[in-house]
Amino acid sequence: MGFFDKFKQKLTGVTEALSFDRLKEGLSKTRESLVGRLRSVLFMGRKIDAQLLSEIEEILIRSDVGVTTTEKIIERLKDRVRKDNIQDAGL
Repeated sequence: MGFFDKFKQKLTGVTEALSFDRLKEGLSKTRESLVGRLRSVLFMGRKIDAQLLSEIEEILIRSDVGVTTTEKIIERLKDRVRKDNIQDAGL
């Protein structure tokens, strides 16, 4: 193994570490953004209705949760609201 091969190995390791750090940072920003937007629509006294569910659905889709996952989340949310007779959207 020559000098440049060793240098390339070290450089590759550093590049991979930096890429992972950027990925973690990006996911952290995405999570913070998603939670912030959800908190902005979920507050005490807000009635759980079709408008609220539509807003939550839009937030999830815009956050790249995916259509199928968003549909499952909204359906489970509707079931839980119905089952537990929840009316207030406060966290």
